[in-house]
Amino acid sequence: MGTVFQFSLEGNTAASYTERLGHLATDLDRDLLSWREPAAQIARINASAGRPEGYPLTEETEALLLSCLAICQETEGAFDITLGALTKLWDLDAYAAGEETERRAKDGSYVPPTPAQIREALTCCGYEKVRIADHHIYLPEGMSLDLGAVGKGYFLNRAQMEMTGELPDAYVRQILEEEKGFFGGSADISGNDISGNDVSGNSVFKGYSFDVTGNDFTIFTPAPKLAYHAYAADADLLNAAGAAGCISAGGSVLTVGKKTDGGAWNVGITDPFGGSAPVQILQVPGGMCVSTSGDYERAARVGETLYHHILDPGTGYPARTNAAGYTVSEDQRPVSVTVLCRDGLLADALSTACFVLGEEEGKGLAERFGAEVMYLYADGRFSR
Repeated sequence: MGTVFQFSLEGNTAASYTERLGHLATDLDRDLLSWREPAAQIARINASAGRPEGYPLTEETEALLLSCLAICQETEGAFDITLGALTKLWDLDAYAAGEETERRAKDGSYVPPTPAQIREALTCCGYEKVRIADHHIYLPEGMSLDLGAVGKGYFLNRAQMEMTGELPDAYVRQILEEEKGFFGGSADISGNDISGNDVSGNSVFKGYSFDVTGNDFTIFTPAPKLAYHAYAADADLLNAAGAAGCISAGGSVLTVGKKTDGGAWNVGITDPFGGSAPVQILQVPGGMCVSTSGDYERAARVGETLYHHILDPGTGYPARTNAAGYTVSEDQRPVSVTVLCRDGLLADALSTACFVLGEEEGKGLAERFGAEVMYLYADGRFSR
């Protein structure tokens, strides 16, 4: 996933989970998420683009892609998993890593793609062109999926499942019923079907979904029809797994369980201006995910123009920069956007979408999902 993983856990199972989560990160990248690894599911899907028979999906891959496509739709394309052609065209990953690429001139400077190349790549993008039916995915010729914007967040969701998946169902249900305030209301445990329900605010845990659109929550089982999965785990459940602390996947962080003193976890936001200390420290309760997207990694500057890896699906150019030919003042140019919510995949996707949309629309989007968002601007100003 092109990042550094850190597991800062304490408790009687901390060492075991540290080892298991390390293997989980490697396996997810190699077997599912990577478009570079030929054997990974996403790479295989990309290789099938244009084939009339499509590509058969595993249960996990289908659930993940349906989740991502639902968020694409909810963000009206500000977050889009079909930008693989653009990602490869800009090739900022290779440039930032010092690798050989056609984007690197002989003097080492960055060579941006031409407007014609960008227009051509955009014709191969667009989440609305993806079709999933009968457990198969169908991509148009030339399209390439890129889940880089949500891979780390999805890992955090899987980490929560890994740490709580061995708890007995009866214990889980007991905790959920005792902790009604976590979901807001009384429990109506039933076997109702969730098809047709508004699931935009739902949470999923251990195969159950929780309808939290009203004052009550309803437990449904199973939950295969959810538009996206929010693996919200109460801090008590994570403590019951025998570990507490923080799990970090680059700019995405999961707080696990409760501190022994009952206080909140400290989550530092990377200083995009090059300082070694966090630019801000957030006080985060257990069971939350924090995701930061910024223009300071995988970036190149050419004259007064900054080219970075967060691409705007609407223009094909790096978001919120003057690369597309419009003027952006320093007090209006975000350098990082941080999102806090209970779901890792959603936090990752929203931090990207909110960066692309800008503060006014981004805050409205985060509010619709029940998430918090904070913008840091090039002049050092915070807005939340």
